[in-house]
Amino acid sequence: VLLTSRPGGAAVMAMQWTTVNDVKTYNLSGGKTLTQFLEDSTKESKSLKKDENYKSRLELMQDFEFRETSSRVCISKDRQYIGAVGSYPPEMKVFDTEQLGLKFMHRTDHESIDIVFLDTDFRKLVMLQTDRYMEFHSQFGKHHKFRVPKPGRELAYDKSQAHLYVAADGSQVFRFDLDEGIFLE
Repeated sequence: VLLTSRPGGAAVMAMQWTTVNDVKTYNLSGGKTLTQFLEDSTKESKSLKKDENYKSRLELMQDFEFRETSSRVCISKDRQYIGAVGSYPPEMKVFDTEQLGLKFMHRTDHESIDIVFLDTDFRKLVMLQTDRYMEFHSQFGKHHKFRVPKPGRELAYDKSQAHLYVAADGSQVFRFDLDEGIFLE
């Protein structure tokens, strides 16, 4: 176990690693598990809030992978959910950061270029796809599709006006009104 010091003099456990052929390999199972931290804290009757090793621990998200590639990742406003889109097969996954695992997954008809949460959590989101459509999803699945006038590159959401901006080829930006369901000039 490697010990490093923090400003204030407290020694904390750092992650173990080795170097082989100039490539660092990190040991992800070198520290205590959450269960071991909880058992030690109850035995010693001390709070985990003050335990530097507990505060600097590393926890891994389960199933955070795509078969080929992931093209875009976004985080919900409440920071509890992570949305990601991938290709081959085209799919969208939403992960729960509190449970450290996959919340749900939807297969899509086309690859997605971008993904944006429209609410503070996972219940409403939109994906910009390679077939020039924006595909809206609710917690129950696909809700609606709208065709974009030109191929898009990126999405941005203005919650105060309920407008979705689509950056297209060149310097073109299209503004979509979510209340009306139309593109504005």
